[in-house]
Amino acid sequence: MIRTAILGASGYVGGELLRLLVAHPELTPAKLFGDSKAGQPLGAVHPHLALGYPDAVVERFGDDSLDGVDLVFAALPHGHSQRLAATILDRGIPFVDLGADFRLDDAATYERWYGHAHEAPELLDRFVYGIPELNRDAIGKATAVSAAGCYATAAILALKPLVDAGLVKLESLIVNAASGVSGAGREAKEATGFCTVTESFSAYGLINHRHTAEMEMALKGTVLFTPHLVFAPIFFALFHLSDWTRIAVIVKYTVFVIIINTAAAVRSADPALFEMAHSFGANRRQIFTRVLLPASMVLLFAGIRLGMGRAVKGMINGEMFIAFVGLGGVVQKYGSQFDASKVLAVTVVILAVSLVMGALVQTAERRMTRWAD
Repeated sequence: MIRTAILGASGYVGGELLRLLVAHPELTPAKLFGDSKAGQPLGAVHPHLALGYPDAVVERFGDDSLDGVDLVFAALPHGHSQRLAATILDRGIPFVDLGADFRLDDAATYERWYGHAHEAPELLDRFVYGIPELNRDAIGKATAVSAAGCYATAAILALKPLVDAGLVKLESLIVNAASGVSGAGREAKEATGFCTVTESFSAYGLINHRHTAEMEMALKGTVLFTPHLVFAPIFFALFHLSDWTRIAVIVKYTVFVIIINTAAAVRSADPALFEMAHSFGANRRQIFTRVLLPASMVLLFAGIRLGMGRAVKGMINGEMFIAFVGLGGVVQKYGSQFDASKVLAVTVVILAVSLVMGALVQTAERRMTRWAD
């Protein structure tokens, strides 16, 4: 077995690496390091890994920490691997960096995108960019590998065949991508807190997102990259990129609000009305249609109105999930072309749809609750 050490085992990336290694036939995690969680059992840091590593404890990294280690993985915050890489490689230990420190192939590009000089520029050419589909043979022979960024991996694997076939223009590659918030790391931040990101589809890192540099390096072109934070990326896995994605998002926004208000409406009906109707010989159907519905109608429509408003919000997010078709596709297409008039036209269409939906609900409510006026 190859004895591995994981620097940064207490973070999200370290935890995912440990999940992958728990059943690996040739790699065994021998030493786990994480300064912020040093001394804690791994099961307390990553509860889902407790059964796989019942005796593992997170340690603090020291000078002799790599004795007996055959391979090192680094899942460290940005900048830390630059300070450790030379020591690890000088000991003849293969090194895989899962962070961004050694992804780019020259120091000038690194400084441009990361805003500071690289601390170990002499090592950049020793690291192989870790996308097997591009560099399988080189990775197999390398002693230093840098894992690619998440957005970069998705974009490069999608675009590289088109680039190689000459089917796209290298000077105008456009990437719009969406992700959850775990990529921002384990540390709590206001910008990635639940209350900030829930029910949203927000762009960030416009023009200067660092994964752009990786895309341009691998594709040899100019990339306009716009990343987004998404409130519920699990819908991608459940429904893929289809009309069901739209439906799932809209249902998520509306169904619970309507159910909660419906339950409140039923509870608000006076039980004395049911008893009175029953005493006059009304059957269940009559009690439902003549007593329960009229008594709860106001709250029922309150829930429907709230649901319709949220449905519009869900419709917009659903369109953006599969932005290569439908209204979302139009917004993305003309937005990337900076054609404000067409983007505005789509916005007006969405507004018109929401107004029509609201008007229909109000009309139905007025007709069915005339007695409430």
